[in-house]
Amino acid sequence: GLVKQYGIDAIMFNGNAAYRYFKKYYGKDDGLDGIIKKALPSTSPANAACSYERLVGEWGSAVNELKEKILKEKRY
Repeated sequence: GLVKQYGIDAIMFNGNAAYRYFKKYYGKDDGLDGIIKKALPSTSPANAACSYERLVGEWGSAVNELKEKILKEKRY
């Protein structure tokens, strides 16, 4: 599929609902072993529980964490 064809190392989901739908349609045997999958807080305005600062912090931390892991594994 596209994920392996283009060398995608991680999929970050915009909210738990997006992650649940992914699992529902692809299940545990999604064929994406070794691909990092992570649900992050939704950026939707309906997600009033998260302040802008918290969203920026959590998304930024996740991106940096994944970047470091990918760089270590690929030894760039």
